[in-house]
Amino acid sequence: MKPNFAIAIPTINRADLLIQTLIEYQNQFVTIDICVLDNGHQDIPDDVESLIVLHSKVNLGVAESWNIMCEMIFKQYDYALILNDDVRIGGNINDIQEIISLMEISGSGVCTSEQGWCAFILSKQTFGEVGKFDKIFFPAYFEDCDYHYRLNLKGGILSKSKSLNPVVYRQSSSIDKDASLNNSKENLKRYIAKWGGQPASEKYTVPYNGYTKKV
Repeated sequence: MKPNFAIAIPTINRADLLIQTLIEYQNQFVTIDICVLDNGHQDIPDDVESLIVLHSKVNLGVAESWNIMCEMIFKQYDYALILNDDVRIGGNINDIQEIISLMEISGSGVCTSEQGWCAFILSKQTFGEVGKFDKIFFPAYFEDCDYHYRLNLKGGILSKSKSLNPVVYRQSSSIDKDASLNNSKENLKRYIAKWGGQPASEKYTVPYNGYTKKV
Protein backbone atom coordinates (compact mmCIF):
# COMPACT_ATOMS: atom_id res chain seq x y z
CA MET A 1 0.00 0.00 0.00
CA LYS A 2 1.33 3.43 -0.93
CA PRO A 3 2.13 5.50 2.18
CA ASN A 4 -0.45 8.20 2.83
CA PHE A 5 1.70 10.61 4.79
CA ALA A 6 4.65 12.97 4.56
CA ILE A 7 6.91 14.37 7.25
CA ALA A 8 7.09 18.03 8.33
CA ILE A 9 9.88 19.54 10.45
CA PRO A 10 10.22 23.24 11.34
CA THR A 11 13.67 24.43 12.41
CA ILE A 12 15.36 27.68 13.34
CA ASN A 13 18.80 27.11 14.88
CA ARG A 14 19.50 23.41 15.37
CA ALA A 15 20.59 22.31 11.93
CA ASP A 16 23.45 20.52 13.68
CA LEU A 17 20.94 18.16 15.29
CA LEU A 18 18.51 18.06 12.40
CA ILE A 19 21.02 17.08 9.73
CA GLN A 20 22.10 14.08 11.81
CA THR A 21 18.46 13.08 12.20
CA LEU A 22 17.66 13.52 8.49
CA ILE A 23 20.39 11.02 7.65
CA GLU A 24 18.67 8.49 9.92
CA TYR A 25 15.23 9.28 8.49
CA GLN A 26 16.44 8.72 4.94
CA ASN A 27 17.08 5.12 5.96
CA GLN A 28 13.98 4.73 8.14
CA PHE A 29 11.54 6.42 5.79
CA VAL A 30 12.81 5.61 2.33
CA THR A 31 10.62 7.22 -0.40
CA ILE A 32 8.69 9.32 2.18
CA ASP A 33 8.64 13.04 1.39
CA ILE A 34 10.20 15.15 4.15
CA CYS A 35 9.45 18.86 4.23
CA VAL A 36 11.71 21.10 6.31
CA LEU A 37 10.89 24.76 6.90
CA ASP A 38 14.08 26.63 7.78
CA ASN A 39 13.34 29.80 9.74
CA GLY A 40 16.99 30.52 10.46
CA HIS A 41 19.03 30.65 7.23
CA GLN A 42 20.91 27.47 8.15
CA ASP A 43 21.87 26.24 4.67
CA ILE A 44 20.36 22.81 5.18
CA PRO A 45 21.39 20.62 2.21
CA ASP A 46 18.48 19.54 0.01
CA ASP A 47 20.31 17.28 -2.41
CA VAL A 48 18.11 14.28 -1.60
CA GLU A 49 15.16 13.75 -3.94
CA SER A 50 12.56 13.18 -1.21
CA LEU A 51 13.71 16.17 0.90
CA ILE A 52 12.10 19.57 0.36
CA VAL A 53 13.60 22.54 2.20
CA LEU A 54 11.54 25.72 2.40
CA HIS A 55 13.31 28.94 3.37
CA SER A 56 11.81 31.88 5.23
CA LYS A 57 13.36 35.33 5.38
CA VAL A 58 12.07 35.76 8.94
CA ASN A 59 11.14 33.44 11.78
CA LEU A 60 7.52 32.49 11.13
CA GLY A 61 7.12 30.72 14.46
CA VAL A 62 6.00 27.17 15.11
CA ALA A 63 2.28 27.59 14.39
CA GLU A 64 2.67 29.30 11.02
CA SER A 65 5.44 26.90 10.02
CA TRP A 66 3.13 23.97 10.75
CA ASN A 67 0.36 25.67 8.74
CA ILE A 68 2.53 26.18 5.67
CA MET A 69 3.87 22.64 5.66
CA CYS A 70 0.46 21.09 6.32
CA GLU A 71 -1.12 23.01 3.45
CA MET A 72 1.67 21.78 1.20
CA ILE A 73 1.48 18.15 2.37
CA PHE A 74 -2.32 17.95 2.29
CA LYS A 75 -2.37 18.73 -1.41
CA GLN A 76 -1.06 15.20 -1.94
CA TYR A 77 -1.45 13.25 1.31
CA ASP A 78 -4.13 12.70 3.96
CA TYR A 79 -1.77 12.74 6.94
CA ALA A 80 1.21 14.76 8.14
CA LEU A 81 3.77 13.44 10.61
CA ILE A 82 5.04 16.60 12.32
CA LEU A 83 8.29 16.46 14.26
CA ASN A 84 10.50 18.78 16.27
CA ASP A 85 14.02 19.31 14.95
CA ASP A 86 15.52 18.23 18.29
CA VAL A 87 13.96 14.76 18.45
CA ARG A 88 14.31 11.58 16.47
CA ILE A 89 11.59 8.97 16.45
CA GLY A 90 12.20 5.28 15.83
CA GLY A 91 10.18 2.88 13.74
CA ASN A 92 9.60 2.88 10.02
CA ILE A 93 6.95 3.47 7.37
CA ASN A 94 4.88 0.46 8.45
CA ASP A 95 4.80 1.67 12.08
CA ILE A 96 3.43 5.05 11.03
CA GLN A 97 0.89 3.46 8.69
CA GLU A 98 -0.27 1.25 11.57
CA ILE A 99 -0.83 4.33 13.75
CA ILE A 100 -2.80 5.93 10.93
CA SER A 101 -4.93 2.81 10.56
CA LEU A 102 -5.71 2.90 14.29
CA MET A 103 -6.56 6.59 14.01
CA GLU A 104 -9.02 5.84 11.23
CA ILE A 105 -10.64 3.06 13.27
CA SER A 106 -10.97 5.19 16.41
CA GLY A 107 -11.88 8.41 14.62
CA SER A 108 -8.85 10.19 16.06
CA GLY A 109 -7.79 13.28 14.13
CA VAL A 110 -4.57 13.87 16.05
CA CYS A 111 -2.19 11.34 17.55
CA THR A 112 0.71 12.56 19.68
CA SER A 113 3.63 10.86 21.35
CA GLU A 114 3.39 10.14 25.05
CA GLN A 115 5.74 13.11 25.50
CA GLY A 116 3.27 15.39 23.78
CA TRP A 117 3.42 17.37 20.55
CA CYS A 118 7.15 16.96 19.88
CA ALA A 119 5.97 14.25 17.48
CA PHE A 120 2.40 13.99 16.23
CA ILE A 121 0.26 12.93 13.30
CA LEU A 122 -2.48 15.23 12.01
CA SER A 123 -5.15 14.29 9.49
CA LYS A 124 -6.12 16.43 6.54
CA GLN A 125 -9.77 16.15 7.58
CA THR A 126 -9.07 17.47 11.06
CA PHE A 127 -6.96 20.33 9.72
CA GLY A 128 -9.91 21.29 7.54
CA GLU A 129 -12.46 21.04 10.36
CA VAL A 130 -10.51 22.55 13.26
CA GLY A 131 -8.60 25.02 11.10
CA LYS A 132 -5.07 26.33 11.11
CA PHE A 133 -2.79 26.59 14.12
CA ASP A 134 -3.10 30.03 15.69
CA LYS A 135 -0.01 32.06 14.88
CA ILE A 136 -0.79 34.49 17.68
CA PHE A 137 1.20 32.06 19.82
CA PHE A 138 4.58 33.26 18.58
CA PRO A 139 7.26 32.09 18.30
CA ALA A 140 6.40 28.96 20.28
CA TYR A 141 4.41 27.48 23.19
CA PHE A 142 0.68 26.99 23.68
CA GLU A 143 -0.10 26.63 19.96
CA ASP A 144 -0.50 22.90 20.69
CA CYS A 145 -2.71 23.47 23.76
CA ASP A 146 -4.86 25.83 21.72
CA TYR A 147 -5.28 23.27 18.95
CA HIS A 148 -6.11 20.50 21.42
CA TYR A 149 -8.81 22.62 23.04
CA ARG A 150 -10.28 23.60 19.68
CA LEU A 151 -10.26 19.94 18.71
CA ASN A 152 -12.21 19.13 21.87
CA LEU A 153 -14.74 21.85 21.11
CA LYS A 154 -15.32 20.25 17.71
CA GLY A 155 -15.88 16.86 19.33
CA GLY A 156 -12.63 15.54 17.92
CA ILE A 157 -10.43 12.87 19.44
CA LEU A 158 -6.76 13.12 20.39
CA SER A 159 -4.98 9.82 20.85
CA LYS A 160 -1.45 8.94 21.95
CA SER A 161 0.95 6.34 20.67
CA LYS A 162 4.08 4.92 22.26
CA SER A 163 5.36 4.31 18.74
CA LEU A 164 5.77 8.09 18.31
CA ASN A 165 7.92 8.44 21.40
CA PRO A 166 11.33 9.84 20.45
CA VAL A 167 14.36 7.59 20.76
CA VAL A 168 16.38 10.82 20.91
CA TYR A 169 14.76 13.63 22.91
CA ARG A 170 16.59 16.91 23.38
CA GLN A 171 13.83 18.99 24.94
CA SER A 172 13.90 22.71 24.07
CA SER A 173 17.29 22.56 22.37
CA SER A 174 16.42 25.59 20.23
CA ILE A 175 15.74 27.64 23.35
CA ASP A 176 18.91 26.37 24.99
CA LYS A 177 20.75 27.91 22.07
CA ASP A 178 18.71 31.14 21.99
CA ALA A 179 16.76 32.05 25.13
CA SER A 180 14.92 34.85 23.30
CA LEU A 181 12.78 32.17 21.61
CA ASN A 182 11.12 31.38 24.94
CA ASN A 183 7.88 33.34 24.94
CA SER A 184 5.95 30.96 27.16
CA LYS A 185 4.86 33.56 29.76
CA GLU A 186 3.48 35.96 27.16
CA ASN A 187 1.81 33.16 25.25
CA LEU A 188 0.16 31.88 28.43
CA LYS A 189 -1.36 35.35 28.85
CA ARG A 190 -2.60 35.15 25.26
CA TYR A 191 -4.08 31.73 25.91
CA ILE A 192 -5.92 32.92 29.02
CA ALA A 193 -7.23 35.96 27.14
CA LYS A 194 -8.47 33.73 24.32
CA TRP A 195 -10.06 30.97 26.40
CA GLY A 196 -10.67 32.46 29.85
CA GLY A 197 -8.26 30.19 31.70
CA GLN A 198 -5.13 28.10 31.54
CA PRO A 199 -5.09 24.74 29.72
CA ALA A 200 -7.55 22.36 31.40
CA SER A 201 -9.25 25.35 33.09
CA GLU A 202 -10.77 27.09 30.09
CA LYS A 203 -14.07 28.94 30.56
CA TYR A 204 -14.92 30.09 27.03
CA THR A 205 -16.31 27.97 24.23
CA VAL A 206 -15.65 30.67 21.65
CA PRO A 207 -12.43 32.68 21.38
CA TYR A 208 -12.30 35.78 23.61
CA ASN A 209 -15.80 34.90 24.85
CA GLY A 210 -17.28 36.22 21.63
CA TYR A 211 -15.58 39.60 21.63
CA THR A 212 -14.41 40.60 18.17
CA LYS A 213 -11.66 42.67 19.75
CA LYS A 214 -8.99 40.52 21.37
CA VAL A 215 -8.70 41.44 25.03
